[in-house]
Amino acid sequence: MGLHALLILLSLICLAYHIQQCIAADVFRTVLSPPASAPYQVSVFINESNSLKYSVETSGGATSVLVESSLSLTVDGWTLGEGVEIVGSPVEGPEVHETYRTRGKHSVGADHHRETVFTLRHNASAIEFNVVFRLFYDGFAFRYWVPASGGFPTRNVTADGSHFNFAFTADDYAWFTERDVEPVWELYDYGGIWKTAPASTLPTRTPRYYNNTYGAIILIEDTTYTRPFPFIFLTESALYDFSGLRLKALADPQGFQADLADTSFAVNTTKDGGFRTPWRTVVLAKSLDQLVNTDMISSLNPSPEQRNPGLFVFDTSTTPPSYPAYIQPGRSVWRDYLFGKGNTTEEGDYIDLASQLGFEYTTIRGWDQWADPYTELTTLVAFADSRGVKVIVQKRTDEVDDTSSDYLLLRQWLDQVASTGVAGVRFSGLKSASYASVLLSERMMYECALRSLVVTQQNLPFATGAERTYPNEITREAVRSLEFNKRSGFPDLLPPHYLALPYTRMVLGSTQFTPFIQNTLYKGNTTTVFQLASAICFDAYMWIIPEDPFVLLNSFSHLSLLQSIPTTWEETVVLPASKVGYLTIMTRRTKDNTWFLAAIVGVTSQADQEAALSEIPLDFLSESIPYNATFVYTQSNVAGAEMTGEVFVESFIGRRLSNVQLQSGGSEADGLVAVFVPTVDNNSIL
Repeated sequence: MGLHALLILLSLICLAYHIQQCIAADVFRTVLSPPASAPYQVSVFINESNSLKYSVETSGGATSVLVESSLSLTVDGWTLGEGVEIVGSPVEGPEVHETYRTRGKHSVGADHHRETVFTLRHNASAIEFNVVFRLFYDGFAFRYWVPASGGFPTRNVTADGSHFNFAFTADDYAWFTERDVEPVWELYDYGGIWKTAPASTLPTRTPRYYNNTYGAIILIEDTTYTRPFPFIFLTESALYDFSGLRLKALADPQGFQADLADTSFAVNTTKDGGFRTPWRTVVLAKSLDQLVNTDMISSLNPSPEQRNPGLFVFDTSTTPPSYPAYIQPGRSVWRDYLFGKGNTTEEGDYIDLASQLGFEYTTIRGWDQWADPYTELTTLVAFADSRGVKVIVQKRTDEVDDTSSDYLLLRQWLDQVASTGVAGVRFSGLKSASYASVLLSERMMYECALRSLVVTQQNLPFATGAERTYPNEITREAVRSLEFNKRSGFPDLLPPHYLALPYTRMVLGSTQFTPFIQNTLYKGNTTTVFQLASAICFDAYMWIIPEDPFVLLNSFSHLSLLQSIPTTWEETVVLPASKVGYLTIMTRRTKDNTWFLAAIVGVTSQADQEAALSEIPLDFLSESIPYNATFVYTQSNVAGAEMTGEVFVESFIGRRLSNVQLQSGGSEADGLVAVFVPTVDNNSIL
C-alpha cells in the first residue's frame, strides 16, 4: 500500500471513530431557548450510557453555567433517568406571557415562560414518564411527571436524583443556613443562621450534624461579579403532594444533589392522572435587584383557580383581578413576645392599643387556656370589631393533625373557631417537610379559605410560593426570626443574618420575621434605626410587631413614620451598592407614589462603610417635581447611649445622597430611613 493510500485509510478510520463517538455521545440532544432573548440556553440530552442529563450555557454555548447534571427520580425501586430512551419528539408549548395579582415587592406578577415536555421510557421497567422544563428570562425549572398506569393508586418514591453541578472557582461562595444550637433541627425548619463559605467547601464542612446535607435554599455568589450570572439561586417551587427538598453538597462532581425529607413515601396517583414533583428551580440573576424581584417562584405555583376552582372569588373590576375582600394586609400587635399569654382583659388592652396605633390586627396565643375559651373569645372579637381591629388566634398543629375521616378534627375545630368571628388562624409547631406535613399544611390553608379565614404559619420548614395558590396565607415564618433573640440559650441574631435575608429566604415570598423592636434586651447588636429600616426591607403581607404598643404610643420618637410603613408595595428597587450579608440599600414605592428608602449595614470598618455609602443615587425619584423628605438616622451611639435624629426637608429635589455616614463602625449594625412624599398630584408622576 502506498503512502497516499495509507493516509487516506487512516483518515477514514479517524473519521469513522469520530462519527461513532459523536453518535455515542448524542443518543439524543436538544437545546432549549428561553423567551425574550434571555442570555442562556439549556441542553437536554441522553448520553452514551442512556442516562438523562442537562447542562446550562450562555446563549450560543460560549460559557458554561451548570455543567453536565443528572435528571432522575427513583419510583417503585426503579431509577427513572438511567437506562432511558426518548419517546417521540419533545413537545414545546406556546410562549406564555401573563400577569396576575401578587403582593410584597410589587402588586402585579409577570409569568413569561416557554415550556417543553419530554416523554421518556425506562427500558427495564417499561415505565413511561415525563420531564418538564420551563424556561423564564431569569432562570429555569424542571419537574418530573409520572402518569398513572397499571391501576396502581400510589407510587413509592425513595429518591430524587436531580443534580445541579458546577465548576466552582475560589471566587464562588455559597450562602446557606446552619444551626449551632440544637443542630438536630437544622433540616426540620428554616430556622438556621445564614452563613457563607467557599462553595467548594460545603461537602466537607465540619462539624455538622447532617454532614453534607443542607436546607432547600442555596445562593451561589460570584464574588468577582464578572460572570454572566453572579447570583445563582437554587430551591424548589410549588411543593404540593410530595416530600420537601434538601440539598446535598457534592465534591465530585462539584455541586448539589436533591435529597428528600422522606426516605420513602407513597404518593397518590389518582389526582390529575398521576403525580408531579415540585419544580426544581434555578434563578439566574445578573444583579441583586433582579434576584429580589424575580416572579419565578410564584409563577411556578398554580393559580388559585387552577388548583381549587371556585375557592377564591376575585374582584374582576381591577386588572389583574384583586383578592377577595377578607384577605387584607396589615400590621399586628402581639402581646406574647414581651409579656407572654394574656387573659381577656390584657388582650383587650392590646386591642385598644392596636386601635390607637391604627394597626389592623392582633395575634393572640393561649386563648384556648381561658376558663370558657370560645365564649370569651366571641366577646373579645366583638370588642375588637368595635375598635376596628381583626383577631388572629394561634393553634398548635399537633392538636389538629389527624387525617382520619378526611381531617375531621381540623374541620370541626375550624368550624368552632370561625363561629367566634375571628379573622384568621396562626398555626404553629409544624416542624417537618415530610409528605404528611406538606399535605397538612395545604389542607389548613384550604380549609381556612372555605371559611374565609386568613392563615399564617409559624415555624414551618418550607416556603415554595404557596401564597399565590392560597392567597389567604398572609405570611409564613420558615426563617430564624427576631423571636430567637428572647429564647434562652440562643445567641442574638447577627447582622449578616439580617443582611442575607432579602436575597435568600425572602426571594420565596412573605416572611414572618417579626421585625422592629427597640427593647435593648432583644434587639441584639443593632440600632433602633436598623430595626426600623429592616421593617421596610423585609417582606411580610402581615407584619407582626413584637414591640410594646404602649411604648410606641408614648415614647417612640418616630411613631408617625412607623405607622406609615405599608406591608405591600407597588415597586421595589435594590440599589447597586448592596452586597449579600453586608449592606442592603432598597427603595420601595407605595400606591400613592411615596418612596421609602432604607439602608441597613452590618458592623464594618468605617473605611469600608464610607466606600459603600459614599453616594446613594436617587434615580427612582421624578426629576420634574419636588418631594417632602423625612430622614431618620442614628445621631450618636456611644457606650450604649443611642440617640436618633429626624430631619424634615420641604420641597426636596435631589439626584443623590452624598457622604452618608452610619454609626456601624462600632459594635452595632446601623441603618438609615428616608421617605419621599410627592408634593403634586400622584397621577402626574409616573
